[in-house]
Amino acid sequence: MSTYLIISDEFYPYENASTNCLLKVLQQLVALGNDVTVLSCAYDKTIPPEEEYKGFKIKRIYSNNKLPYCYINFPFENERTHKKLFNFMLMLYGTVTKKIKYIKQYKNLKKRKTFDYIMSVHCPSKNHDLAYMITKKEDKWILWNLDPFVFNYQLLETMGYRKAKEKIWARKAHRVICAEGIIEENKRKNYKPFKNTPQLSLPLPNFNIDWSKYNKDSSENKIILRYTGAFYKEIRNPDYLIELLRDLEPTEFSVEFYGSCCSYLEQNYSKLPECFELKGTVSVDECHKLVETADILINIGNDCPNQIPSKTFEYIATGKPILNVYYSETDPSLSYLKRYPSILNLKYGQKIDSQTILNFINDSKCTEKKHLADLYSDISTENIVKRFCDFVET
Repeated sequence: MSTYLIISDEFYPYENASTNCLLKVLQQLVALGNDVTVLSCAYDKTIPPEEEYKGFKIKRIYSNNKLPYCYINFPFENERTHKKLFNFMLMLYGTVTKKIKYIKQYKNLKKRKTFDYIMSVHCPSKNHDLAYMITKKEDKWILWNLDPFVFNYQLLETMGYRKAKEKIWARKAHRVICAEGIIEENKRKNYKPFKNTPQLSLPLPNFNIDWSKYNKDSSENKIILRYTGAFYKEIRNPDYLIELLRDLEPTEFSVEFYGSCCSYLEQNYSKLPECFELKGTVSVDECHKLVETADILINIGNDCPNQIPSKTFEYIATGKPILNVYYSETDPSLSYLKRYPSILNLKYGQKIDSQTILNFINDSKCTEKKHLADLYSDISTENIVKRFCDFVET
């Protein structure tokens, strides 16, 4: 048995793609008999400072980002400058006090037990920053990069800053784990941020067969196609998808969107197809139910060779037919989706007649989850965590 301290500023009850992946890893570490503690943050005093959750412990610091003194009249005639300076002071104070609280909590934890490993998870990168700040060189600090860091094609303007960060982290790193595609892309760019540190490439730990059953609302007499998540103009935009589905008859089909993609569509398109429905943001639990009860799931890959949308693995785990749009053959998600039994893979801009799409929507069937569990056993959470433990403990 090993003892792990996990640094994750955002964690339960706050949910996002990164925390969902991390949760699956931690549950499996506990199932293997490891002792796991999460050091996290709370922004609400109603959230307890300590909690047992799914077999591991959570220790939280509180942060409210409020200055402890009244608003000061700085001698600036320009109100905008005045406000900017105040906001900067607010941010600076909140950041410094939060880091001090993390250091104190870490020291308290260290008094009570010794941790074999300290692990931080990016994204966001502040988790690595926090871990670097509180660890010593002799600590076995593991960095797990769930998202591409330097070669994120949306954030090229920050590349210099990000490279500098990784150079600093490399001084203490014991092991580095990256989502598939990151190490390969770094090599293509001749970038070696952790050349003296052992690295391992792993799929996102987000494939988990859920045997619970949801039934589609019997009042729904349309075929439901659903997309959940976000769009990004630079690496994942829906232009091609809109053209593909524009002619679907709205009395027979409904193309539903959930998440931040709805605001993107509202802001960037003056007229959407009649069959499109923007449903807004829902909770993670509600999203899982919606994915399970769709007739067809829509996936759009990323136009970069080092990032897989985490929902790809959630989609695969449902057994539902998937309409997948991808940009390039270097999309790392293709290696998983091409072996999926019920899928229509379309390259962005590919010419295809509407009847082919209709045939797929009308004729495709769900895949039994037992078959999926066998077909994708190599990317199960159990398999990924086993590879993680073997790598870390060598």
